[in-house]
Amino acid sequence: MMLPLQSPAATVCILTYGDYLPYFSRCLDSVLRTVPPPRYELRLGFNAAPQAVQMVRDRFQLYPKPITEVQLGTGLFRTQFRTADGLTVTMWVSNENLYKEPMARLMYHEIPLTTEYMVWLDDDSYVRPGWWEALDPLLHDGVDYIGQPWWVDYMPGQTAMIQSQPWYREIPFDRKDGQEGIWFMTGGFVVVRSECLRAANFPDTEFFWKGDTLTQYGGDTLLGEVARQLGWRCASHSDHVLVNVDLEDRHPAPRRGGTGKQFGSDIEVAIN
Repeated sequence: MMLPLQSPAATVCILTYGDYLPYFSRCLDSVLRTVPPPRYELRLGFNAAPQAVQMVRDRFQLYPKPITEVQLGTGLFRTQFRTADGLTVTMWVSNENLYKEPMARLMYHEIPLTTEYMVWLDDDSYVRPGWWEALDPLLHDGVDYIGQPWWVDYMPGQTAMIQSQPWYREIPFDRKDGQEGIWFMTGGFVVVRSECLRAANFPDTEFFWKGDTLTQYGGDTLLGEVARQLGWRCASHSDHVLVNVDLEDRHPAPRRGGTGKQFGSDIEVAIN
């Protein structure tokens, strides 16, 4: 039986890939320091990151075992516990790297979101004091899609793929400098109303997220087109939120492969 939630305002999701402990620790600590329980629930996703899992277990003293643990498949399990100050924490742990969209699918939908909003942070993003207070008015105003805008040109075949989706409403594609593309919220920090995620069935992992027309762009770009096609209310927000930065706050973060590829961009920036 799942633990009852105490009507938090939002679900904060943090995803990490591999054991980049300084990044994950910075992101997690920044949330724990700045948002008082039970104003939110916390969902953590671990893609082949055993040291990060152990760090969380140590931090919250999960011995001898957490409150609930459910095996979801070979090398994949979910565990849930509540901290002494009333924060509900749910963890999805995969021994293999499921990549972003399959893990996000679990974090959004395997246990249905009961909060009005989902707040997503990649592990190389983090927040500073005051971010929750700055974000709160947008949540109270019912904005559907919140984040930091970024433009990408669509690749050959991508518009045709979008036109085949059930949420496509024949809204003409945006253009910039004569090229069709989309303004979307960079994936390192995105806030979406939970009902919007459910209505759009996002992310839909029927797509082959690796090796097809989404290779360079991924679901973050697609979410921007979903929002535009369905007429979601959008708002830019960057107050006290740093996205895709290294440990010295340089952007983009030069790790995983030695480059700092910005979400949605085919430009790689090497930072020495």
